[in-house]
Amino acid sequence: MRDCNKHPCNRKCCDGNCPPCEKPCGRTLSCGNHKCNSVCHRGPCYPCAQTDIVTCRCGATKIQVPCGRKHKTKPPGCNKTCTIPPDCHHPKREHHRCHFGECPPCKQVCDKLHSDCGHTCPALCHSDVLVKEEAQKASMPWEQTKPQIKRIAFPCPECVVPVPVTCLGGHETVNWPCHLAKPSSCQRPCRRILGCTNHTCSLPCHTVIGAPDVTKAGENCEQCENPCLKDRPEGCQHECPKPCHPGDCKPCKQMIRIKCNCGLNQLYVTCADWLDPAKRDQLQCCGNQCPKNE
Repeated sequence: MRDCNKHPCNRKCCDGNCPPCEKPCGRTLSCGNHKCNSVCHRGPCYPCAQTDIVTCRCGATKIQVPCGRKHKTKPPGCNKTCTIPPDCHHPKREHHRCHFGECPPCKQVCDKLHSDCGHTCPALCHSDVLVKEEAQKASMPWEQTKPQIKRIAFPCPECVVPVPVTCLGGHETVNWPCHLAKPSSCQRPCRRILGCTNHTCSLPCHTVIGAPDVTKAGENCEQCENPCLKDRPEGCQHECPKPCHPGDCKPCKQMIRIKCNCGLNQLYVTCADWLDPAKRDQLQCCGNQCPKNE
């Protein structure tokens, strides 16, 4: 046996002083990947002379490390832009450097169109969100469950873009969030001029149907039921018998009692005729023989 204690001496006859072993060592080096190429020797082998390449994720940045140290070496930093395709609906990710592991969450504005109004969503991207789900309760005491991480696409929140909305009766226009932008009653009195032209509709703000213009009452406004309160002609003490109406009142037809010129007879005439100065003298004439002329 040679002095390496591994290989035998192949001479037929030997006095025990065998020549040094000249075969290759062949032992596996500490790197675990290569064998020792040195001449067979005693003691530990020299470290592996081979090297490995450690790269960043994109492969643009590289460093050399001794063989066997690759798995223990942190990948080198890289200044190149990350080229991993986005998981959300955006065409590309926000600018960030090459890295290992998950990309940071997308913080771009969603910008999707709301199908019902056409406005864009102003919220941060929510089409690929990592959500931690609580671990389910273990069925047996010795079982251990872990929370799950899932990717979820959340719907766009309701549109809150300010939209001008006019109330049902057209009294005011104010801004409402888009998803609430529907005409409603402002609860103010309608105030449209009724058919009597003397009063206005007192119903709370409402949709007006069949109105000739924006000031006149419509078919569904209230009907005036007030009595006529217009000023009477001077000297007339009777109320207008008609309900509230447009235009002037008709001449008063109320009958009143008067005495004739001589004071002997009582006559009945209409109030309107009596108040007409041109008719008064004629109305006071009873047509009988005046006692003063007898």
